[in-house]
Amino acid sequence: MAGVSQGAVSRLEVGKGLATPLLVVLKVNAVLASEVGKLDPTLVGAELRAAIQLQATLTPSGSVLGFNDLPLAAEPQLEELVRLYRETPARHQSKLLPVLRELVKGLARITVVVLLCASGG
Repeated sequence: MAGVSQGAVSRLEVGKGLATPLLVVLKVNAVLASEVGKLDPTLVGAELRAAIQLQATLTPSGSVLGFNDLPLAAEPQLEELVRLYRETPARHQSKLLPVLRELVKGLARITVVVLLCASGG
């Protein structure tokens, strides 16, 4: 439900997820809080209700960081872009966005040319 691999969940469960990206932790946490929030309130203690309310303030939503409500990233490619950005040395990160912008512009131009050729124009 969180859109993360079973391996990532297993590493978190056994405490071996020290290098787990925060995004994975947030996604799993958000799904767990959402599901517990659906339980009958009489079955949930006051401490757990307070934790669920706190969770609501910690879950990125409303397109924060480009993510919508659960799942935090619907497209695996978006998560890969974030991962690639994080793997880029800090001194080069500021140069990555302009490169991506130009790539998108170039791809848009290619699409226009293909459409023009297909329409006979």
